[in-house]
Amino acid sequence: MLRLLTATFFLSVWCWSRTEAYNTSAMQLLSQKLLKDYDKNVLPSAEGKGVDIVVGASIVNFDLNEQTHELSLDFWIKLFWNDPRMTWDAEENAGIETVYFDSTHMWCPDLTLYTSSDWKNSKLTNGNTKIVVRHSGEIIYVPPAAVKVQCTIDVMLWPYDQHTCKVKFGSWVYDGYMMNLKKADPPLSLELDDMIRDWKLSNYSLSINTKHYECCPEPYVDATIYLTLRRAAPTFCWTVMMPTAVLCLLTFVTFLLPPASGEKIVVALLSLLANICFLDYVTKVIGHAPTHTPILVKVVCLQLVLLVLAVLLNALVLNISRGPHTLALSSSLKLPLIRLSSLLGLASYAHKVSRSDGADLEKSDRLELGEESKLCSGESRPRCNCDTEDNLWNWLLLGAVIDRLCLFIYLIIIVLSICIFSTVA
Repeated sequence: MLRLLTATFFLSVWCWSRTEAYNTSAMQLLSQKLLKDYDKNVLPSAEGKGVDIVVGASIVNFDLNEQTHELSLDFWIKLFWNDPRMTWDAEENAGIETVYFDSTHMWCPDLTLYTSSDWKNSKLTNGNTKIVVRHSGEIIYVPPAAVKVQCTIDVMLWPYDQHTCKVKFGSWVYDGYMMNLKKADPPLSLELDDMIRDWKLSNYSLSINTKHYECCPEPYVDATIYLTLRRAAPTFCWTVMMPTAVLCLLTFVTFLLPPASGEKIVVALLSLLANICFLDYVTKVIGHAPTHTPILVKVVCLQLVLLVLAVLLNALVLNISRGPHTLALSSSLKLPLIRLSSLLGLASYAHKVSRSDGADLEKSDRLELGEESKLCSGESRPRCNCDTEDNLWNWLLLGAVIDRLCLFIYLIIIVLSICIFSTVA
């Protein structure tokens, strides 16, 4: 019994090896038969017609370089066509339905990347990738490709910018009558890993385009992959957007300080210095883009210009509010200022200007007028040339009105610029 089982086992192994050898020999003979008299330089067309190439792609990896304006793309090109010279009867060839050839042994589409930034590696169908050949003549060729294409970056909406890059390829020799391109179904797919990237692929598509040139009447067909990349930078909300809002708020504070306060100049100069440092930081992060200036940079530059004007206006308001004044404020100007101050939220200043008594100032009033303001009492007025209380409050009201008007103008400009930025972004 043991001898019978052993004999059966060795017989089965021998039959299996003979079958494998027969199949290997049959595939080798079939391959030699198919490649005999096969010219890989001749189009696989029947009766002089052109060949239809079905094109698809799978995106594996991508990266956008902002400094060089290049898109690095790794993808698989999916090519399908029919070659009538590669047909056989599977039943007459040991049931073989599929054979495999090196791409160097068969005709392949001469697809070339038109938008390549490296023309030495612009040929897409290079390499030794195997070609799958069906007994019906169907050819399947899926070579991998790693390319770099030109993609101009527009940072106008930075850091919420998005860019559409084109990967355009087609035949370098054949026109549309000889080699026509058609979209696969689906034309484009993703095979991305879970790696964290600086850019998100928000949209992608593949289109087939036909173009006519002035030199030639025949059409030329190309396939174009469109990739829309959106910046994935959540940290910019804290390192860029928040400082911009804080700097605007700091400038707003300079107008809220009392008009005769010398700290207005100090706060404005500190805010100006902070704006310059922040603008330098943003410039280093973005770099020098050849297209548009980011709206955010324009907002910061506008904020910088407004700060310079604020420093000048604060100096003017400080000089008006603290004196010394050689002339009294015109009475024809005093009444409109009192009415305007009520509309601007300066009723307290109007109330103090309306007082007709010559009472001594309280401590809070002296702080409002500034520590260096020197007022004459009733007994010493004939013996000094400094401002009286009534006259100084009149000039202080004028300075406060100018300061408050500048505040509202600043708010209108900043709110409009932020609204425009938010709408566009």
